[in-house]
Amino acid sequence: MFVITHALAPVVVTNALSALQLTRASTSRLFTNAQLIMIGIAGAAPDLLSPHWKLSARLQSPTHTIWFLLGIYPVCLLVGRWLGQPRPWLIAHCMWLAVLLHLICDALAGGIAWVYPLNQEILGGQYVPLPLWFLSDAGFFAITVFLQRWVSALEMKRDGELLMERHGSKSSLSFSSTPRGMRSS
Repeated sequence: MFVITHALAPVVVTNALSALQLTRASTSRLFTNAQLIMIGIAGAAPDLLSPHWKLSARLQSPTHTIWFLLGIYPVCLLVGRWLGQPRPWLIAHCMWLAVLLHLICDALAGGIAWVYPLNQEILGGQYVPLPLWFLSDAGFFAITVFLQRWVSALEMKRDGELLMERHGSKSSLSFSSTPRGMRSS
């Protein structure tokens, strides 16, 4: 699959978790925009660190193996600690799961040599044909935009409710219908 799907698929999942969190409780979102960007970068990392245009190159890529998945875990922990306040473990594990999701997607879209260079055994196969890769990119982009806007709207609603609670009832706030800068005489 293309790098856009690899970057946006984990962002869709984490944004959906944030939306779920905001609909169930009046708390903040689970992930900041900076954390979502790092989760997306983690999802794209195997392709960014070892670019390839052909399936044969991916099958010889060290970043599409179980060894890379194991080796990237401490890196995710460090980045999670650096970026993940107040939940460093959550960010680190989401980044690692983003890399795992990348490898699963590639296993379904042509396969990966998961224990390369020990042997060339291919895990997966061509279950997702190339034309669907383009649709996948477009779909994940659209869903990401939708979820990002929905999470922002949920935050605004939550902030409005908190403001109402802080100032008493809804009737205690009055809003003028006159636009700013224009005074009625």
